[in-house]
Parts: sequence; C-alpha cells; structure tokens
Amino acid sequence: QLEQELATAEARRQAALTQFRALVSDPGFNLGNVPAYDPIAHHPDPAQAAEQALTCSPTRQRRLAEAQVAKADIDVARGQLMPQLSAEYSRNEITGDRVGLVLRAQTSGGFSGVSALDSARLRRDSADLEVGAAERALRDAIGVDLVENASTRGRIASAGTAARNARIVTESYKRQFNAGRRTWLDVMNAVREASSLELAEAAAEVSAMQTAARILLRTCRWQPDGSGGQ
Repeated sequence: QLEQELATAEARRQAALTQFRALVSDPGFNLGNVPAYDPIAHHPDPAQAAEQALTCSPTRQRRLAEAQVAKADIDVARGQLMPQLSAEYSRNEITGDRVGLVLRAQTSGGFSGVSALDSARLRRDSADLEVGAAERALRDAIGVDLVENASTRGRIASAGTAARNARIVTESYKRQFNAGRRTWLDVMNAVREASSLELAEAAAEVSAMQTAARILLRTCRWQPDGSGGQ
C-alpha cells in the first residue's frame, strides 16, 4: 500500500513539474531541493498584508484603469452632447477691433448623444462594481491564507510533539516485544500511529509553506534568491 501511495505521489509530482515547466517555457527547469520548513520565514507578518495586496494586485490595477477609461468616456460623451461656445477676436486698420461669439450644437443623430452618455454612465458603474468585486475577492483570498498560515503553527507544534511521543512508544514496544510482553501486532500498530503523526506534521509544514508563498506573492514581498528558494 505504501509503495502504491509513493508511486501515485511521484506521478502527481511529475505532472505538476511538467505543467510548471510549460508555464515558464523552460523544459529543463530544475526546482532544486525540497524546501525545509522555517518557523520564521514561512509565517509572514500579517500586518498591513491586505493593504499591500491591494496595492500589489495587477487585477485591481487593471480594474481601476478600466474605471478611469469609463469615466473619461462620460466626459467625451457629455462634451459631444453639449453645445460648444467659441470666441474669436480680430483687428485690422479697416474694421478695427472685432469680437465674435459662435454657438455650435450637434443636432445630427437625434437622441444618439443622450444614449451614448447613458451607455457611458452604465459602463462607469459596471467598472466601479468590478473594482469593488476584485478588492473583495483579494481581501477574502489573503484573509483565508493568513488564517490558514497562522493555524498551521499550532498544528505543526502539536503534531511534532505527538510524533516524538509516538516514536518513544514505538521503541518501547519493540523492547517489550523482544522481552515477550508485546505482540508483533502491537508493534505494527505503534509504527503505523507514529507514521500517521509524522505525515500530519509534514502536511502542516507544507500547508505553512504554501500559504506563506501565496501571501508573499500577493503582497509583493517575494524576494527570490536565485537558487530556487525563497
């Protein structure tokens, strides 16, 4: 059973690596060694994380730019709809000083200008809603990662303590088995329990590293060191 689980995990790893190499357009890209859990580096400071994520988010920046374009479209549509007043000044020896005012209104197209203005306003409202939706989605995502990252600290500590205690029990059961006071089934159950707790500790560490990576990326704190690590 363990060999089958190992083969499945290896197949998933190869599939993920192939996908990653396709994303970075480098078939020979090497991810390096498996990173080790760092209780300091893999629990980023949550202070100002949401605000930094909003400032860093390219999606939010794009939505804001679209909203600005929509607001500019309103000004253009309003300018085309309203009459234009022009002033002209001229002077010569014959007529002297002359000032002229010209009022020009665009009457062609009927009410198309009004419809264009209404459409521009609707696009502006839709763009504002998109900005709000992008900000809410980003706050929710960073909030979930922060909560998950904080919870992994306690899970890692408790699972590590339990795993160490389980290993002590396993060694004790082995000695008792040699002395004839424990059965082989007792030893196997102890080994299985210790293995499960070690897997739980490893899973919590991986979760901490995953959420830390997402937090650092979303807040523009990510600083690669050029060696495949953080």
